[in-house]
Amino acid sequence: MEDRDIDVSIASIQRAVVHLDFTRKAISKEAKERNDLLRAIWEGNMAQYTDPDLFLFLDESAVNNLTTQ
Repeated sequence: MEDRDIDVSIASIQRAVVHLDFTRKAISKEAKERNDLLRAIWEGNMAQYTDPDLFLFLDESAVNNLTTQ
């Protein structure tokens, strides 16, 4: 890389980063594996079920995979 002998303030760099919309966010594994076509097919198949009593939803937010409970 060539040395251009230019002085740039940290504030100028920060403004440029914000302007270019750079972030430190990472895409989750789930988002990388998302397939819009398969999702649309699944939603189309699920549309046939109109009775909400047919569904059971589980909350797995507190599941410990190291135990059998």
